[in-house]
Amino acid sequence: TTPALPAFQYPFEVRLDCSEAPDLAAWAAQIPDLLERWWPVMAEMLQSEGFRAPRSVNLALKKMPGIAYTSDGIYCSDKWLRDHPDDLGCLIHELVHWQQRYNGGEFWVTEGIADWFRYFIFEPEKGRFHHLNADKVDYRHGYGEAGAFLDWIERTKGGEFIRRLNESMRRRRYNDGVFKELAGDDLPTLWQGFRDSLK
Repeated sequence: TTPALPAFQYPFEVRLDCSEAPDLAAWAAQIPDLLERWWPVMAEMLQSEGFRAPRSVNLALKKMPGIAYTSDGIYCSDKWLRDHPDDLGCLIHELVHWQQRYNGGEFWVTEGIADWFRYFIFEPEKGRFHHLNADKVDYRHGYGEAGAFLDWIERTKGGEFIRRLNESMRRRRYNDGVFKELAGDDLPTLWQGFRDSLK
């Protein structure tokens, strides 16, 4: 398909396809500024030895159910963007997936890191997952709940925990034992500590 907007370079090539949603070309026009600000931050925070962040991506706005997903490129729902034109966070979440390059791995960690960057780095002012019910939260749900848990470990244990967890996933070396190695306590102990902090 022919991109509705020209490809641009910063800091990598993005090929934008608005052919199924030409009315969203104006929305897509803000993506260069978004990436100029956030792609380098993301690359720095998710770096690992020997890994080079991708230098190109296909981004398409499509008629599809749901919100967005990442496979051989990033695909965003035209309906969602029309109904939620301020939701740049959904694109940030998918860009994290584009940088993760896990080729499998633990679902809740994959989605937790993506939502951690979205809600605790990109748009912390929204505070969507900053106040959770200790009796209902479950990191295995992934997404924001897992992101809040990972953020708590990052803040309380330090040591670049999330960057190192990301590296273990990228190298396909993840198992629950990495929590003891990277944060000093096993996963159940950390989880209980996080739930206690919510109370």
